[in-house]
Parts: sequence; C-alpha cells; structure tokens
Amino acid sequence: MYFPPNKIEVFPSKQNRGGDYGYIKYKDDIYNTSGQERAVLIIGTSNDTNDNIILQPSGSVGIKGNPNNSYALDVNGAVDATSYNASSDYRIKENVIPISDTSYNIDNIRPVTYTNTKMEKQDFGVIAHELQEQIPFLVTGEKDGEHHQSVNYNGLIGLLINEVQQLKKRVQELEQSKP
Repeated sequence: MYFPPNKIEVFPSKQNRGGDYGYIKYKDDIYNTSGQERAVLIIGTSNDTNDNIILQPSGSVGIKGNPNNSYALDVNGAVDATSYNASSDYRIKENVIPISDTSYNIDNIRPVTYTNTKMEKQDFGVIAHELQEQIPFLVTGEKDGEHHQSVNYNGLIGLLINEVQQLKKRVQELEQSKP
C-alpha cells in the first residue's frame, strides 16, 4: 500500500469540530541528506493540549512531542504504572563483583531537592553530570549534549543496599563492644 509523502488523516471531534481532532500523519524524509531513514509516523490529538505518539524507523517510540527520542521508549511527561520490573536475571550479567569489594560508595554523591521544570513539581534526586563524575556507567548522555542526560536510579539501589548493610554491620560491632 502506498501513501504519498507527508500524508495526514484527520478525525474531527463530533462536539468541537472546529478545534478538536485526532490525526495520523506520515512524515516522509524526502529532503534527507544524512543517508539514514528519518521518516516518522505520528498519531496524535489536538484539543486544549497537543499530545502525540511518534514511531521512529528504529522502532523506538516517543510520547508527548519528542521527535528525537533516543531510547526505545522516550516519554516527555510522567509515567504511571501499577508495577515496573527492570531486567535483573543472572543470565544477563557477567563479571559480577560485590560492591563491598569496590571503591563505589555514596560519600561523594550529592542528593538534592529541586523543581522539575518539565513536570512543574518538587522532586528529589541527583544531578546527572555530577553523578557521572563518580559513577559514569549510571548516567546516559553527556553534559550539555543534544539530549538531556538520564540517571539509572535502579543502579543506585544496589549501592544504597550495600551502604545500609555496612552501617548495620558497624552498628552491631559498636553495640557488641559496649561495656
């Protein structure tokens, strides 16, 4: 089936035909000079706000207006889920070393509170480029790069568990050494 470049199908609202509608748009990359396929399929709505889903040739999906998503799923907004599981099976892990046998710790990680300007809400976390100086493999992207940096907060959990275990061990030692 052939669709002309930059074809759009519009589905007007029955209640507000003048301003609200849904659409499916194929945006061809006919002026592409990079040699890489960059055409996208956009499924969206236009009412009080514009929301869309962008399907990239790479198979990645951008939600809420992110045409340059660099992840398999890139969401510009809050994500709510009943449950979230990160792959952690031993079969996908090699060179396993207990954190207690490394120099990794939380001593130089600066936790902060901040206002998230995209979400317009208060939050807790770390600054990606600061964490990258301490534990580079927990940060994706480069400071001031084309895309915002992101943090693997799940990766911090193992480090925090190790720190709590060390503290508990130290507390037990101190309690046993009391006269």
